Amino acid sequence: MNVLAKVLLLCLLGIFGWVPITLAGMPISFENQLNRIRRDEFVRKEISGAKFRVGVFTYEDPDGTGLGDALSELVAHYILVNTHVSSIGALIFVGGLAPSKSSTLSYFDKVEKVATAQETVLSVWGSVRHDAQDLLIETYIQIPESTVSRYMTARISFAEGLVARMRPDRFAIQRLRVPVSDIDYLKRAAKRIKEMRIEPFDDASVKSVLETGQLFYFVRRQGDWARIAIRGGSSGWVPLRVLCRNRVCHPLHEAAKFASYLLTRMEKHNYSLVPGSSLTTEALAVSEQYDALRALESGQPEKALRIASKWYGAGRLMGPDAKTGIDRGRNLAPGGATFANIAVLSQIETAIGSSETARVDKELAREAAFQLAVASQYDPRNSDVLRNLDTLFEYAGDSDRAELARNLAVQ
Repeated sequence: MNVLAKVLLLCLLGIFGWVPITLAGMPISFENQLNRIRRDEFVRKEISGAKFRVGVFTYEDPDGTGLGDALSELVAHYILVNTHVSSIGALIFVGGLAPSKSSTLSYFDKVEKVATAQETVLSVWGSVRHDAQDLLIETYIQIPESTVSRYMTARISFAEGLVARMRPDRFAIQRLRVPVSDIDYLKRAAKRIKEMRIEPFDDASVKSVLETGQLFYFVRRQGDWARIAIRGGSSGWVPLRVLCRNRVCHPLHEAAKFASYLLTRMEKHNYSLVPGSSLTTEALAVSEQYDALRALESGQPEKALRIASKWYGAGRLMGPDAKTGIDRGRNLAPGGATFANIAVLSQIETAIGSSETARVDKELAREAAFQLAVASQYDPRNSDVLRNLDTLFEYAGDSDRAELARNLAVQ
């Protein structure tokens, strides 16, 4: 199979709505790009003018189900047409990711190298494999450190400064089990999103099929359909939200919706995640971390502490979440000591805000340090926590423990 990567560009230029919207496509050789990376050659940044650039990679398909490309196309289409930001570019790499004789790189190694070279704001990837009589479809998100630092970090002005960042930065957002009999349905659904129909109805006649490399524009929206016009060609209707309606596609949309939520949240800080019961504990933890970090960064430490307390300490919630139905788990929260870190920073920030001298008592700093040190035992490589321990112990006058934390942070 020829290696093909489809690059789609969606620019939301209007302030009060979804129009005008531009969607463009062009072919890229994924293997050629990998070869350039191996040879340390210049790698051109595709869709460099887009404010947010996301990479969507064909799902790893070790059992040969034939769904790798179809799943990435369905997820990418939903992300593109439902991410509410001013400008988005999606690099949709189809094919060429499986291990081969010409390359010793694993599937994930290839994803990581290309995502790093393209400097995407986040990447979506996954796998599909047989599991007994079913298929197991897993979808993951990876967030680079540059994105975490810019959009998912809270800092407070205490001593040398304290920092909390989003963790983990690579996690499963969905593990979906479906019958093997749904393979053909998913393939047809991926084909349908490329079909331009004469009217905005499922049973309307197909006018033409969108090809890679065509530039087309959104003319107007009607329900879950959009009328598009191909530059120099015809116009027709393509589906927006409802790509397929059976038990497989709906939860698959929830995975794509989570990626859209993260992207939209980067620009619109008050944007909320729409609950999806098929998402993982990790996805729920990351979304609430995002809420807590935003609250802390915007001067609402009490709110940040309330959120963090759902995952840490005596207030740790377990089992199905009351609002979303997502399992909160029962062990250490995803992200290790991150929620404890947010809680400690929230307590310090609250103390600073309530102090007339804007200073924190050394004993309070020491108590906060020990609280964080206990949490760090279960997450000993969290550099944010270690640096915060260094700052807190040093402020409290405990230079020995501060030096220990400092040395661990740089190892």
